[in-house]
Amino acid sequence: MFRWFFLITFILGWENLSIARGNTPFDHSKIKVKTSNTKASNDLINAIKWPEAYEKFRTEEVRILLQNIDSPIFNGLNDQQKAQVILHLQDVIIQQILADKEYFKRHYLSQCSEFFMYDELVKLTKYFKTDLMQMVITNKIDKKSITSEEVKEKFKETTKMVDRKTIDEVENSYLLTRYNRFQEKVKISLDKMIADRLKEIMAFVLPKLPEIVEAVKTNKPIESINIETAPRKVQ
Repeated sequence: MFRWFFLITFILGWENLSIARGNTPFDHSKIKVKTSNTKASNDLINAIKWPEAYEKFRTEEVRILLQNIDSPIFNGLNDQQKAQVILHLQDVIIQQILADKEYFKRHYLSQCSEFFMYDELVKLTKYFKTDLMQMVITNKIDKKSITSEEVKEKFKETTKMVDRKTIDEVENSYLLTRYNRFQEKVKISLDKMIADRLKEIMAFVLPKLPEIVEAVKTNKPIESINIETAPRKVQ
């Protein structure tokens, strides 16, 4: 939650912050993908449902981040109107951060390609595509609790011998430890990049807030307000 402290502060007083004046541009130019492992890395990303997780978690983050904001700019709005303004603000920011999914996926691809060898990527993909791991991944994305007993029971129910062999081979090898270390490493860099991009988007969108509020007050269609995508160095 600490990484969102700046963003919350930013919402309540964005006009006083340097980022609102464009002093911290978001640099998209540093990512290069190692092509030899790109397909295998992409297969792994799809197996762990990274694209689905990105969309769900980014949407939830923005909804939570903006759900309880308050500011004098909302004076004169009733609760329903304020909710309408906040919902529109959330939708605009979500749309823009989701539009950056391929950029962040490219970063993940780059890290996978550099960290793992081709055969390791293939083994991990087979492991995560087993019925058991797909259940675990889906539950994690949906934030549903799952007990170790349920996992064991699912493993017992697995009728595909190839799945059992794949699970045993990976879980009894150093590869799974390497994967967990990789996840810890890439999460730090990716979380920072996403937070930086969100700050950039918000710095671009929040100046439109008075216009959104005025549209709601005067019953004008909010959709008629033109809010462009926050500039990126690489399109």
